[in-house]
Amino acid sequence: MVMTGLEKYWRAQPTRRVAAGGTEILFDVSTPVADQRARTLFTKEPSTIRWLDGMTGADVFYDVGANVGVYALYAASVVGAMTYAFEPDGRNFGILCRNIDLNGLSGKLLPFCVAVSNRTGPSFLYAQAGLGGESGHGLEASGKTAYQQGVMSIRLDDFAAAPKIQAPTMLKIDIDGLEP
Repeated sequence: MVMTGLEKYWRAQPTRRVAAGGTEILFDVSTPVADQRARTLFTKEPSTIRWLDGMTGADVFYDVGANVGVYALYAASVVGAMTYAFEPDGRNFGILCRNIDLNGLSGKLLPFCVAVSNRTGPSFLYAQAGLGGESGHGLEASGKTAYQQGVMSIRLDDFAAAPKIQAPTMLKIDIDGLEP
């Protein structure tokens, strides 16, 4: 098999293996922040891990503000839950997609490059930093931002009502201050 330039690029990016629940999760660590997220899977938010451990393979998990997908990966690979990951930042979304591919979770962990909001339609994402894995982004401008990106927003009710989409039994929202 002849690899394309993109395939060679993806395979050359650094990765980290993290043992979790009798399996290993492989993470793209092509940025320092993405590496930190992989290294702190169990220490940054241990209560989130305990909460995820309460799920079963019958659960449907929505990870709103998934970033590079550390908790979505855990839910899909360790717990076995059908997982939907919502991440509007294109830089984070690229790493999220690679993480899904690295772990063979296509179809079990579905990524959506959309912002979850109280309305469905075009929006603007204001980002605080420029590396994949960073957080601090929002749909409302608050001070100086390093990057502005056009995104589609969707109401979770609209999303869950779409054909072939399963409604959540578990929902994590981590969207930097806009959770309400």
